[in-house]
This record gives sequence, structure tokens and C-alpha cells, in this order.
Amino acid sequence: MHYTTLASVVAFLSATASLAASSRLDTLEKEYSHAEFEASKAAALLARAKTYGNSAEAKHKREVFAEREKRWVKEEKRLEKEIEKRASTISRIVAGHRTTTTAAPTKTVSRVLWNDRTTTATASKSTTTTVPASTSTASSKKGVGYNMASYTSNLKISWAYNWGQTPDGTLNNGVEYVPMFWGPGGASTWSANAQKAISSGSTHLLGMNEPDLGSQSNLTIPQAVATWKANMSPFYGKAKLVSPAVTNGGYPMGVGYLQDFRGNCTQCWNEIDAVALHWYDQSWNTDYLKNYLTDAYNTLGKPIWLTEFAGSGTVAEQQQFLKTVIPWMDAQPWIQRYAGFGDFAGNYVNSDGSLTQLGQAYSDTV
Repeated sequence: MHYTTLASVVAFLSATASLAASSRLDTLEKEYSHAEFEASKAAALLARAKTYGNSAEAKHKREVFAEREKRWVKEEKRLEKEIEKRASTISRIVAGHRTTTTAAPTKTVSRVLWNDRTTTATASKSTTTTVPASTSTASSKKGVGYNMASYTSNLKISWAYNWGQTPDGTLNNGVEYVPMFWGPGGASTWSANAQKAISSGSTHLLGMNEPDLGSQSNLTIPQAVATWKANMSPFYGKAKLVSPAVTNGGYPMGVGYLQDFRGNCTQCWNEIDAVALHWYDQSWNTDYLKNYLTDAYNTLGKPIWLTEFAGSGTVAEQQQFLKTVIPWMDAQPWIQRYAGFGDFAGNYVNSDGSLTQLGQAYSDTV
């Protein structure tokens, strides 16, 4: 091959490599910005949750937000290293072929507090008016996790829970309260409170909260089996029992945890009427939610309750997420109930109980 032709080929390949590396770098920087945003948002939600008191559900919210912040900060650090590596690659390509004008980009890091961003859920406070309690019929599946009963009054829901054993307030007529046995710490009060709830109209009881997560009820499989037998089994036949609620983490968490639970206690599994799952990811990833629930149903063979779920992103992105997944869940006969996370100030409701833009979307979408 003639030297000038070879040089042209080398120049072309170098330029192509540089453009490819630059494209990947752009993608990484967008991912970094998103991780930075989510970490800041979790930090702000954690700070707010610290004002909720010391109830079990308040502690749960703090632990959820702390875990979420930790995960996104870890992702920030990973992406920062990857960005530095890509930038270095582009620099070497540029140095090796001086005819290209592509410069190695630099990344600037500036953590902006989530509260100060104009694209966050809290921004909906200033643009949402108070709406009256709706008299329209709610989906028989739609519920909510709450920390103040009064915050549920403007939502079109048919059931609610608060990670606790008692409602701690009054729910609207027609809204079923579902108590939860959060973990072994509540054993002394559970029997009386569960029976009282059943006598007041509760048809279901929720099992332990995220036993697959260290910051939650945190139970080994043998501990989970023993806890279930001691606290949930006595109510078999008196109410419908919902499994321990697990995260959407990979094995041994999530669905894998429930498979192990099933494998270690046939009696427990036979007592379970429905499986409780949690799901958190980005708002655009609706296919992941659909596939996750479908696979869980096919694997576990019982109806699904999605008792915590949320898609991260701007208010508009979260609204679109809800408008996509709620009709889909309502259309699946094997999904019995779902509850968005959640009904506390700054998310679905404002501090005065009026609905935010996100809360209005959750309430109205059918």
C-alpha cells in the first residue's frame, strides 16, 4: 500500500476512534449528571425524613433514603473514574494524530442540592393548587404508603398502609387499612393489633419489610421462617397473608430471597395469598418494571402486590412513568394491588395535604 494511502487510513481510523470515544464520554457525563442529581435528591429527602419522628415507618423512610443516597454516591464515583479513563483515551488518540481538532474534554463536578433544582418533585409545590377530596371511584388496586393518615384524604385510592400495625389516624370511607408486621421488634403488640385491624375490616396482613436488606428488617432465611411461623401463621384463615416484601435487588436479594424462603418452608408458602415486591429505578425504564413483575409472577406463581415503587427523574418524567405503568398494572389480572412510594410531604402531597403535580398524576391515572 502506498504510504500516503496508509497515512490516510490511519488518520481516518484515528478520527473514528476519537469520535467514538467522545460519544461514549458524552453518554457517561449524562449518566454522571443523573447520578449526581439522584444522590442530591436522596440527601434532601433524608434530611426531611429526619423531622418525621421516631415511629417505625419514619425510621424506615430514613433508612430507605440513606441507602438510596449511598447507592447513587457509589455510582457517581464509578462514573467519575470511567470518565477520567475515557478522557485520557481521547487525549492519547489526539496526541497520536495531530491532524484532528478533537480536544480531550474535561469534566467539572458541582453538586447542586436537589432542593434547589427546578426539575425536581418539590418544584411542584409552587405550581399545584389544593384539590378537594375526590368522590370518583378509585382503582381497586391502587393504594399508597403514608406517614400521616390525613395526607391520604385527597388521593383516589382503595387501600393504604404505613409500615405499621395501626392506622394512626382516620382514612377516608372505603379505604382499607392494611397492617404490616415490619419485623421481630413488633412482636409484642402484633397479635392484638392485627386482630383489631381484622375486626375493623382489614382483609389482608402484610409480612416483614425488606428482610433481604441489611438496613431494613434484615432476616436470614431461617430467621424469616421462624418469624413468619410465630407471627403470621396464627392469622392464616383469619385474613389473607401477603409475603415478606423484598427489594428488586439481585440474588440472594429480591425474588431469589423469596425462592429460598419458599424452599425452606412449604407451610409458610402455602399460607401466602400474594407476593409483595418493591421496585426502584429510573422513570424511563418502564420495560424493566414490567419484565420484573412478569418474571416474578412466573417464577413464584402467586399474585403480585407492588407495595413500594417509584421512578426517579424530573416531575414530568415521573408523571409520564406513572401514566405508563399504572394502566398496565391495572390491566394485569395477576397484579392484585400496588402502592406508590409515597404519600409524604414533598412527594405526592404538600405539607397542607394538597396534592403536588406528581400526587395528582398518581391519583388521576387509571
